Amino acid sequence: MKLHMVQHHAQMAYLLAGELLNEELEYLTGERYERDKPLGGRYRRWGTNPGSVRIDSERVPIRVPRVRGR
Repeated sequence: MKLHMVQHHAQMAYLLAGELLNEELEYLTGERYERDKPLGGRYRRWGTNPGSVRIDSERVPIRVPRVRGR
């Protein structure tokens, strides 16, 4: 039971990290394919970079979205 709880905790932390990155991305660039861009269209999506998040003393790979200023 404890192993299942630890695995569930790690999965939730991974999902939370991805959600935080996407939330910041949408704040800067707006939703994908949206015409009316926030912040005057100052920032654009520009692919992803490989990254990692530390969850319970373990590094977990994650894709980090890139943002480019105009």
